[in-house]
Amino acid sequence: MSQLPSAAPASQGTASVGVMAFLDAMGRDAGTEMHSLMVMKHGQLVAAGWWAPFGPQRPHLLYSLSKSFTSTALGFAVGEGLVRLDERALDCFPELDGSHVPEAVRRITVHHLASMATGHTADMWEASLELGDGDPVRGFFRCAPDREPGSVFAYNQSATYTLAAVLQRRAGTTLTQYLRPRLFDRFPPVRLGWQQQQEGVDMGFSGLFAPTVTAASLGELYLRDGRWGGRQLLPPGWAALASSPHVPTANPVDAPGGSRGPDWLQGYGYQFWLSRHGFRGDGALGQFCLVLPEADAVVAITSRSHDTQALLDAVWEHLLPALGGRPGGGMPGVGPDPEADAELAQRLARLAVPVPAAASRVQEGDGAVPGTPGAGDWCGAYRRAPRTTDQPHPLAVEVRRDGAHWLAEISDQGVRFEARFGPSRWSVSEGAVPNAALGWQLAPGRLRLRVMMLEAPHILDLDLSTEDRTFEASWSSVPLRAGTLAYLACPD
Repeated sequence: MSQLPSAAPASQGTASVGVMAFLDAMGRDAGTEMHSLMVMKHGQLVAAGWWAPFGPQRPHLLYSLSKSFTSTALGFAVGEGLVRLDERALDCFPELDGSHVPEAVRRITVHHLASMATGHTADMWEASLELGDGDPVRGFFRCAPDREPGSVFAYNQSATYTLAAVLQRRAGTTLTQYLRPRLFDRFPPVRLGWQQQQEGVDMGFSGLFAPTVTAASLGELYLRDGRWGGRQLLPPGWAALASSPHVPTANPVDAPGGSRGPDWLQGYGYQFWLSRHGFRGDGALGQFCLVLPEADAVVAITSRSHDTQALLDAVWEHLLPALGGRPGGGMPGVGPDPEADAELAQRLARLAVPVPAAASRVQEGDGAVPGTPGAGDWCGAYRRAPRTTDQPHPLAVEVRRDGAHWLAEISDQGVRFEARFGPSRWSVSEGAVPNAALGWQLAPGRLRLRVMMLEAPHILDLDLSTEDRTFEASWSSVPLRAGTLAYLACPD
């Protein structure tokens, strides 16, 4: 399943009852929809589960967890002498130097980029795009810092994008291609891809699609000081350097998903956050690679979470003591239990994303979905209602019957994909944008179509009206990058 060495939880001193308590907590948490969980202890995979229809081979948009892979590329580049931490970032782009570059920008080093300490006190992404006429690097070098570089932290996408551009300029290739022989080809083989803001430049700060096993493997690499499979991949000491607090984050600016909890106040390393326990790679909406040296453990999570601090709190409350990561060696009065291991394995195999209550009450053929009397009324093309404003959004929807199945063809700016749907269960469709969908009647003449993206933490609701052949679109969590729906699928 994962091609990582695995062992029963009890054999590695892990209390399965604590893992099950975490699953229970997530089941009660209305703000989090879990997609996957992988738990490593002493280098062994002791628990792994995917909430169907998500699966172990499916790449997942990691959002800002991508930054930790950019940090890893920096570690390789420093070890190979391609770049120095103390060199000026502008020196990597001499063609962008000129009188329009503020003097303080000339003092920004690679270290400042990697540690989010460029002297800016806010995210400069939009300003970089505007000042650079669409070139974020050019624009970044025109953004005057508010403070001296190195003196203040701000969560700044432009800093990471510029760092990624530095690495790609020096390596002569994309981050993906640079990391393949050094990292990705060492890890279990998977399908992955990285979105690009400009042709030939991987985004660096976001946009990496990879399965959960890749995030878990990255955590293991950092837990073992850059060693993997008995070989030293990263320079010795890089993991400690990347996970050390280089700048305080007592007042974090624009943390992922708007988070302001205690786990964002512990300091920032090189594209890693310090946590109350260990350190982590962290992506919006609950994409985590948690490295827990105190427990000799790694936890990787993908999810769609609107309260990522609550998700981390549940890890600290249930998983960490189950892994023996608190004083006293674990959960009070609870030890490894082979019988509990068997129960945990059964629960992990049965995990599934819940079906909405309104849809679960629907039965095929009861008239609440297309299929029986009046089924043909639902067939046809629908245009977007003017009040639909969320971005990105589809421009057109067409519903048709295809044998025993219902299909919605969704179009947006040259992207076209199908969503197969029916009531009471998720139906999976592959194609340009892999998804799982279901549909049910809200009221006479109104159909709710829920489309869950399988490679990104987003759900699109389409409410179709037969009266005027329009639809309204809304997102359970609006994608963080405006653009077409193709952004929600792993690039080739």
